[in-house]
Amino acid sequence: MRIWLLLLFVFIKTDISAQSIKGKIVDEEQGALAFANIMLLNPADSTFVRGTVSREDGTFTIETNNSEGLLKVSSVGFITKYVKAHQGNIGDIQMQSDSQMLGEVTVKGERPHFQTKDGSIIANVEGTVLGKIGTAEDVLAHIPGITKKQGGIEVFGKGTPIIYINGKKLQDLSELDRLNSTDIKNVELVTEPGAAYDVTINAVIKIKTIKKLGDGLGVAYRQVYSQAHQNGLQEQIDINYRHYNFDLFGSLYYGLSHGRQEQWNDQTVNGEHTLELIEDLIIKSRNEDFKGTLGFNYDINEQHSFGATFTSNTPTYSKAGWVTSMDVLRDGAKADRLLNIFSYTGRKRPTNDITAYYKGKIGKVDIDWNGEAYYRKNGNTQNSQETGETPDSERALTTHYAADSRLYASKLVLSVPVWKGNLQIGSEYTDIDRKNIYQIDAYGNNLPTSSDDKIKESNIAAFASYTFTMNKLHVVGGLRYEHVVSDYYDHDAYVAEQSKTYDNLFPHLSVSFPIKNASANLSYNIKARRPSYSILSSNTQYNNRYTYQSGNPLVQPSYLHTIAANVSYRWLRFYFNWRYTKDAFYQCVEPYEKDNEITLFTFRNLSHYQTISSGITLSPKFGCWHPMLDLSMMRQNFSAGDRDYNKPLFFLKFNNSIQLPHDFIINIDMDYMSKGHSTNIEWAETGGVNIGIYKGFFNDKFSLNVQGRDLFASYRGSNWMRYGNRDIYKWNYADTRKLVLTLRYKFNTTRSKYRGVGAGIDEKKRL
Repeated sequence: MRIWLLLLFVFIKTDISAQSIKGKIVDEEQGALAFANIMLLNPADSTFVRGTVSREDGTFTIETNNSEGLLKVSSVGFITKYVKAHQGNIGDIQMQSDSQMLGEVTVKGERPHFQTKDGSIIANVEGTVLGKIGTAEDVLAHIPGITKKQGGIEVFGKGTPIIYINGKKLQDLSELDRLNSTDIKNVELVTEPGAAYDVTINAVIKIKTIKKLGDGLGVAYRQVYSQAHQNGLQEQIDINYRHYNFDLFGSLYYGLSHGRQEQWNDQTVNGEHTLELIEDLIIKSRNEDFKGTLGFNYDINEQHSFGATFTSNTPTYSKAGWVTSMDVLRDGAKADRLLNIFSYTGRKRPTNDITAYYKGKIGKVDIDWNGEAYYRKNGNTQNSQETGETPDSERALTTHYAADSRLYASKLVLSVPVWKGNLQIGSEYTDIDRKNIYQIDAYGNNLPTSSDDKIKESNIAAFASYTFTMNKLHVVGGLRYEHVVSDYYDHDAYVAEQSKTYDNLFPHLSVSFPIKNASANLSYNIKARRPSYSILSSNTQYNNRYTYQSGNPLVQPSYLHTIAANVSYRWLRFYFNWRYTKDAFYQCVEPYEKDNEITLFTFRNLSHYQTISSGITLSPKFGCWHPMLDLSMMRQNFSAGDRDYNKPLFFLKFNNSIQLPHDFIINIDMDYMSKGHSTNIEWAETGGVNIGIYKGFFNDKFSLNVQGRDLFASYRGSNWMRYGNRDIYKWNYADTRKLVLTLRYKFNTTRSKYRGVGAGIDEKKRL
């Protein structure tokens, strides 16, 4: 604490005599112009003194001891402007559009859909066709490098990102679907997060909403109806009350979903005899859940604010079931035919999340604190009734699973101007308690046993980063130290050989610079990938007579070294990544016992492997047509056992938005993935077509969005796993062709001003 107070005193003292030039960058319609480049030049010889970029609201501040200077302001799509400036607030600087002729097509210098800033992609949503596309989820699907997959959002070459909305950590993806695109200002995709982020975070998506002014009561209602083989329904009401500097908000959400998944499996075990299992099934499920949020913000003044939220999510109904028929072949001859009647019932156990934040400024020091307490209880009961054609083939068993998780987290970040840039230091602490209990009510040869394990983990991190601009170089450098202690317990008894302590340093360096009219960025960092707590669990789950799956408490974290480069010019962007992964963990298959026909899905570490990925994005505009073409590839050098898994994956995404009169928007989107490897999995090719029509009424107080998803029912999740003496093929279709109708109504809506960013984000994701 004394060290923090001393640092705080030093930072407040730093540059105490310095003055500043303040202002705001606006466009021709007096709208705020974010991310404009502002350079302070010496008026005598035009040499560079100091630089910055405008904030989301267009404002900027440049520290200087000189009473006068010359400002150079530039932004993509606008004419560069020079302005004489003096200390103090110089007011608005209005930029003019830069129109250029490209052949017979006139491209106006209006706000571009996509910009690049220090290697990040910024999608301007407000005032563009993206603002009328539907939901935040739809917006993300139209951003280069982001893919919307069944059950999640992925960033190409980076995996699952962490998502913020107004600085608050996204808790579940349904929040994206509940956010209207007309309420979004911009979206930033950070593909190389710095030292302030947890080292397991490889990509960050920041969604900024439009700040709504005015006091009073605001109400928004949304209803979504979907129809595939079965129907789905969502209803949500958001209420916000604002009075001067106080903001009270809440929401209620109800969701009903029916799932249907067709699956066909072919599993071959090559040994002294060849065993082949051919299985087909249709999984049907029904889920209902309620979610409620209540929170507040209070702005003490322009420099200090605080707030808190409470969110509770409770599943009220969760059931699934299927009937499978499995042909058992030995050396090509039929040996048995098994019938399995399987049922799943989820437990009605709540998830509660409490967050709090404080943002302030003392002297030159910006203070940002976030705290969180997260409690999750989940579990299920599964029943399996197996019958066959051979004697003694009947089997009945019931399994019970429960997982209780608790997380406490705190994060403090201090920022202060130092020399020609900004210094950021901070610390983060998370404390985890996770308990898994798995019970099986059946006994026999080769059946899994019950398990009871617990993991207690604490993570203490300290980090520092410095950002500065010198001449035409913009540099960000940082270092993060993490001390992790993970204690493993089996039936409440401490197990030393499965408990671990890690001490690691994680550097980050990013350099941005211009190449004539293009902008380029180079970066290097080290990240970590930690196994989820389910992977570290010791329980062995029964799937069927021949297939089990389990975790592995001995799995170690992976460490990723990444070099990334990208170059952007207007609406053209090229990117390249090289990654070296040490101690990679992956899922594999092996005999449950030596020379046994039962296949166990589990996890192992690999010493290392390498991956390269590259791509090109084109996002021009031709009149009312807004196309976006994203072409990319990924190739790995992955070897495990006696096999190589090096077939490259190719991706294509072609999105088209057509803006018509009277607030009509038509979207026609296509995507494709080739056959290829990711770790030891070979994915089958897949792709599909989605269309949508959006219409707003009464200044968008009421809107209607009709979408046809996966028109040709062509999306698949099929793959092969060839490992050791086992070849496993899974064909999968998850009922993705559907009609979705969304109705929204807004009355005097004002979005919450909650500005917390969350803490312990990645640890919560692992839970």
